[in-house]
Amino acid sequence: MPLISAIMPTYNRCPMLRNRLAELYAQTCQDWELIIVNDCSTDSTKGFLDALDDPRIKVIHLEKNSGCVTIPRNIGITKATGKFICPTDDDVENKPNKLKVLSDTLITYPKAILSYGDRETERNGRIETIVLPNWNPFAGSGIDNGQIMYRNIYQSFPLLFCRRACDWELAKQLRTKGPFIRVPEIVSKYIWHGANRSLDPSTKTRPMDINYYNNYFNGYKQLIV
Repeated sequence: MPLISAIMPTYNRCPMLRNRLAELYAQTCQDWELIIVNDCSTDSTKGFLDALDDPRIKVIHLEKNSGCVTIPRNIGITKATGKFICPTDDDVENKPNKLKVLSDTLITYPKAILSYGDRETERNGRIETIVLPNWNPFAGSGIDNGQIMYRNIYQSFPLLFCRRACDWELAKQLRTKGPFIRVPEIVSKYIWHGANRSLDPSTKTRPMDINYYNNYFNGYKQLIV
């Protein structure tokens, strides 16, 4: 069983996907599995993924484009076998020490449900550092999926499919299970590139059709916020 399950949905971003994979191989912690969910990409993504030869990497090719972010992410989560889950989006750069510092924190604080670090945001060549010393999702948003790691406890609450702020709503569910611990270190960089699916209300998420429910989730309840 790996320590960390990194979950990566991807759609038509093969160059970014290659960068994220290189960053995982450069991590100071190598006790991970990577679950990549290809949301019916039409570029070179499928060929690239099918050529990968690493038993730590699991590839799921969806038979129908989900049109959103949360469905492929949650499909990956249901296949995770690691002790900790680390969202690893294809457009979020991972710093080399990300997996180690976030997992070490959860090991050091066994009552903590989630660890998070600081992040950078890059837009039009300008980089801004985002620091949230005492983040509480019930008091406000401001967190990005690429800067967190949490315990694999999805069996204890329904998978979440919300129309907006999916990372924030997930964090609120997790917060009811235990405290969050901040790591005072930059662990990721969110990249604005003009095609961020999570920034478009029409692709943030949408209701899951019956085929996705039957084929992938095996009884998990759907929660639409």
